[in-house]
Amino acid sequence: SWLLRFIFVIFLALTPLPTILSAQGRTGHLTLIILVDKSLSMRPYFQQVKSFLLNKVLGEWLKTGDSVALFTFYGTAHLKLWDSPLDANQKPQLRETISEIQADGRFTDIGSALDTYENWAKTAILPPWKRFVLLLTDLRQEAPPNSPYQFPNYSIQHPLLKGARIISHGQWKAITVDTVNSSTLDKLMDKLSPLFSPKS
Repeated sequence: SWLLRFIFVIFLALTPLPTILSAQGRTGHLTLIILVDKSLSMRPYFQQVKSFLLNKVLGEWLKTGDSVALFTFYGTAHLKLWDSPLDANQKPQLRETISEIQADGRFTDIGSALDTYENWAKTAILPPWKRFVLLLTDLRQEAPPNSPYQFPNYSIQHPLLKGARIISHGQWKAITVDTVNSSTLDKLMDKLSPLFSPKS
């Protein structure tokens, strides 16, 4: 029911993201989709973004057997890496790929980057476990002229951003979107529904 869905969404909102993603306290695997804004507006704090990716995401969140996709975007979006499952021997390559990213792109089209992820997810063979999308950006939307995401005041609107959780790191943000797909939610609702059924 809508009430059960609402309760679960509230549960997700109140649960700290590191608690959910931490490899040390987590059983099972996850799929992490990372979208990194490499536009020029990110340049002043891009080293902080890469440190976050290397130390927190790669160092604490991902573990062997997880799946990870890395997209970079500015005016356009590109898939840099897709490892599924992630092998311990692949982590150095992931670390090197992250270290080589530079904030040098013209324009910033967050909406089109999210569309690129969605289109990729429809055709990619994704594992059945939980999927998290991590968007690292300053939320400054400077779309190219051909983009459908033209908004005033450098703002951005996109369906995936509704209900997203945002952790501010000063001028840039770590944003998680699409953290629960409908099939996962439906399965959880089936398990929880007896708890909320009226007693005979």
